[in-house]
Amino acid sequence: MDPNCPECGPPMAAGSLGSMSFLGGAQWYAHRSLLPLDGEKISTKPPGGMI
Repeated sequence: MDPNCPECGPPMAAGSLGSMSFLGGAQWYAHRSLLPLDGEKISTKPPGGMI
């Protein structure tokens, strides 16, 4: 059973955050793999620096 979100209440999905590269922005991955090709982009790196 997945834990509930502390902010809005529904169950949270299992997965992890990562990125393919420093400039690629954050992505959500439902499974871990050697080649992170199936990530869902959730943000982009702003032109000036940190997210």
